[in-house]
Amino acid sequence: MNSRVLFAIHCIIGITALAVLGYALSQPLANLSISKDNIKVSSDIYITQECLSVSAPGMASESQCSDLSPVFKPQMQAIMGIAITLMICIILQCIGFSYRESISNILGLLVLGLSITLIILVAILSNFNKSLTPLYGGTTYYYTLTNTSIGILVIASLLILLELCCNKLIHRAVLTPYRMITNASKKV
Repeated sequence: MNSRVLFAIHCIIGITALAVLGYALSQPLANLSISKDNIKVSSDIYITQECLSVSAPGMASESQCSDLSPVFKPQMQAIMGIAITLMICIILQCIGFSYRESISNILGLLVLGLSITLIILVAILSNFNKSLTPLYGGTTYYYTLTNTSIGILVIASLLILLELCCNKLIHRAVLTPYRMITNASKKV
């Protein structure tokens, strides 16, 4: 593939990834909505806070945001750290692409690892649950991923696909066992 086309693809996906990850820092990543007996309870988990809103007919909607609970805090801090590191690596990869392709390929390995980690951390958000015993009789409700989380998953998948297709270091690592086997069979 032409290096200019490859650079353009890297820049387009990189800019899109930076925009989505930057947007995700201010949007909820998981949501829990419960409607029962005309009372609607909604809990949104942001990277830095958790917001709870309650509304009922004939009553003004009340919202309250607070620090993350100890259950969510480590997960959100990990997601924030990975997202910021991934953004830095994407920028450095695009800058390094114009100097030396090997620098860009090494940073591409970091982008690959960080993208896989980010997908795992965001996907785990759907396993979080909240038991609302006093209000709803001990039922456990699970959080769902928001559109922002799904956007993060799509962008991280595109970054992985880009690195798997275009990173020469990954190609060498994959082809090395094949070459070793074919060379050994030629000698026998």
